[in-house]
Amino acid sequence: MTDSKKPVEAATAAPGEKRAVSRPLAKASESGDPAVQKLLGDRQTAYMNGDAGAEAQVDAALAELGFE
Repeated sequence: MTDSKKPVEAATAAPGEKRAVSRPLAKASESGDPAVQKLLGDRQTAYMNGDAGAEAQVDAALAELGFE
């Protein structure tokens, strides 16, 4: 019995941290376009550095390319 409102522990979550598992950029990650792959790398770098502004800019660029 799975409760959809119950938080799910993501693979990248710290021990005890509950985080929903989602893959909003799954389609982008399947793209063979080098520009999309670079943007995904830039987004990961911004995320790891805690730079929400840069992350939002990359998200906007991906949205322009049709990936949300």
